Amino acid sequence: MSKETGKAKVRRFLIGPLLAGGMSKSPSQSKEEHAAMLDRITRKLAYLPEKQLNGLAEFCVRSARGKSHDIWPKEQRVMNWAYRMQPPPADWCDYVNSILTSVMGRRALDAGYHVELLKVASDWGPPPSKYDIRQLQSQAQSNRDKQARVEREKSWGNASADDLRWLRWYLALEAQCLAIMEPEKSGADE
Repeated sequence: MSKETGKAKVRRFLIGPLLAGGMSKSPSQSKEEHAAMLDRITRKLAYLPEKQLNGLAEFCVRSARGKSHDIWPKEQRVMNWAYRMQPPPADWCDYVNSILTSVMGRRALDAGYHVELLKVASDWGPPPSKYDIRQLQSQAQSNRDKQARVEREKSWGNASADDLRWLRWYLALEAQCLAIMEPEKSGADE
């Protein structure tokens, strides 16, 4: 799904129905501020599928503010509800991208624990401490050992279905990580 298609879905299944149903801007917001808020929500939630957008719209109605319950919930609340329903994919998440493209991400790539860093960042934890980095390095070594073992067993024709599933998952995670960290090498667009 392209981001533009996702934005159209957000407008069709979340923003549009709420506006058509009478959801209003907060009296404390200017029209421009309200429009900017709706644009941010549209951009940030473009990853959500139709079913989650419909559910979020329903929840926004239940959580509307004001005497008539027709004022948009605060942007932060809408975003938190959406992220709890379904976190954004790593490549859509500014936080994950900022971690992976930082000096910390470069060090992780150079030291071989970039996939593990992606996993931790995707779980929305704080940036790893020195202790956490040692744990990530240890986990990375375990994962590299497992990858080598599964690939060896695969070449012999006796890898288990669970191990092959894990290998596909791990290699896909690594490809996703590299696409974020080095888009020019992976062929991904920025």
